[in-house]
Amino acid sequence: YHAQTIACKNCGPQIFLKYGEKIIEGEKAIWKAADLLNNGKIVAIKGIGGYHLACLADEEGKAVKRLRGILGRPQKPFALMARDIEMVEEIAFINDKEKDMLLSYIKPIVLLEKKKELPYVAPYLHNYGIMLPYTGLHFLLFKKIVFPLIMTSANLPGRPIIYSEEEIENIGADAILFYNRRIWQRCDDSIVKFIGKQPVLVRRSRGFVPSAIKIDFKTVNILATGAEENVVACLLKDGYAFMSQYIGHVVHLETFEFFKEAVNHLVGLINFEAGAIACDLHPNFLTTKYAEEMAKEKNLPLFRVQHHHAHIAKVMAEYGLKEAIGIAMDGFGYGDDGMAWGGEILYSDLAHYERLCHLQYHAMPGGDAATKYPLRMLAGILGKEAEEFLIERSNAFPYGEKEVEIVLKQARNAKIKTSSCGRLLDAIAALLDVCHKMHYEGEPAMKLESVAKKGRDTLHTEPVIKNNVIETKEMVQQIFENRDKEDKVNLAYSAEEYIANSLAMAAIEKAEEMGIKSIVIAGGCAYNEHITLRIKEKVEKEGMKFFIGRLLPCGDGGISFGQAIVANERMKGRC
Repeated sequence: YHAQTIACKNCGPQIFLKYGEKIIEGEKAIWKAADLLNNGKIVAIKGIGGYHLACLADEEGKAVKRLRGILGRPQKPFALMARDIEMVEEIAFINDKEKDMLLSYIKPIVLLEKKKELPYVAPYLHNYGIMLPYTGLHFLLFKKIVFPLIMTSANLPGRPIIYSEEEIENIGADAILFYNRRIWQRCDDSIVKFIGKQPVLVRRSRGFVPSAIKIDFKTVNILATGAEENVVACLLKDGYAFMSQYIGHVVHLETFEFFKEAVNHLVGLINFEAGAIACDLHPNFLTTKYAEEMAKEKNLPLFRVQHHHAHIAKVMAEYGLKEAIGIAMDGFGYGDDGMAWGGEILYSDLAHYERLCHLQYHAMPGGDAATKYPLRMLAGILGKEAEEFLIERSNAFPYGEKEVEIVLKQARNAKIKTSSCGRLLDAIAALLDVCHKMHYEGEPAMKLESVAKKGRDTLHTEPVIKNNVIETKEMVQQIFENRDKEDKVNLAYSAEEYIANSLAMAAIEKAEEMGIKSIVIAGGCAYNEHITLRIKEKVEKEGMKFFIGRLLPCGDGGISFGQAIVANERMKGRC
């Protein structure tokens, strides 16, 4: 880690620790910070792309519990930093491929199965997100620390990572360890999860950006803005895709401003001038409105790309596929019919798509409220049949039993319906009392996956597909009827098994009908290892090729790349 530009005793950068009214400098600042961490204090540590909040992740978990209170994150899993592989092996199971990824120059967070439970770190989940030290400062701290550290981005929920000394003052840490070198661009840690033997990106940021992705066909200059959650922008130029760092959920003003800053920075970095703009089909996304303004201001063509088509196109472009049957499974994507899609079988080329089959539509009582409160989604599926069950859990609703009455009425008269795989998993998580309120994105489905890890298929429900619709209500009813007879781990596994088998069956049937040999999977639910590996097994058993993204996240963190690819193909059609 010695480089003259960052290691001069005279010119700096210098290290400082602010603790109360005291400012400690140099080596003493590092040792004092380590001492504070060992004594249960929370220390804000300046990294490469922003601040982390660090505390000891020991058997007592007192500091972790206090950190949750400070950040208002009662359930969201925290990332861990371990001193070395030996420390990782004490708390998690790790294979050679995962070890290689942890040790790579990228130093991402890698999701690993728990071996030892550390209190409050990743509640009710089967895995930890663990990374190794990647700055000299990290290595020095671990000379004095014998436990793993929580190393979570210093930001309030939904806001971008803090990167300035002025902002970090108000976060609530006991001390601040920093250096006098300015961070110019925020950049969160990257995250990798292994699906079987294949590494899949959950977040592509530090260590990856701004390295370009090579595209094996001619491109025009396109700016793609992404969706609304896990936003990453994409610039297509000269046969390469340049992705921004992870930005986050742009519903918050601060994050949206960060989005605009990141786009402008990337534009300047590669001397980019857009020839077209691409965005999501959803008319109310802030990224869509930004794209509309940009297209109008610069008099450029604007391409609105359906969410799930973009998901499938991004994987197709990675592998150089001309056409494929796509399985798009996620939480939400605006559909051509105005409904909330998310469990789709699509025929796709790089310019167009056709919806061939989908999961059964269910009511979303209260719209977005059904995402935050999964019991609402259960009411949307089972309706009156679940009334007593819902009343027994009325304390999970903000307004209690009265709200249950309203929710059931909304379910009967719902205008908004969804075919979302994510919402279906949420409803099952609520039904099995795994999760009644969503504190962070994907929580119900992630916790359901963790429960299902210990299960087996005891229901053996055969897929039912009628008129190109995969029936799911009967499966949920079957789980509802067996909830007191079967172990919840088996019911959770059975539900995931049904979803995987039915999506695989539908995709294989359509591929055979159309003479297509490639089946692509994408969307946030593709991170569910059980579902994805079961689909892969079914597809390959039929002699077809299965593809999942390698270079970009399965979820919305890679969707701007798909938007850019679709827009690029449509631009060719205009020429």
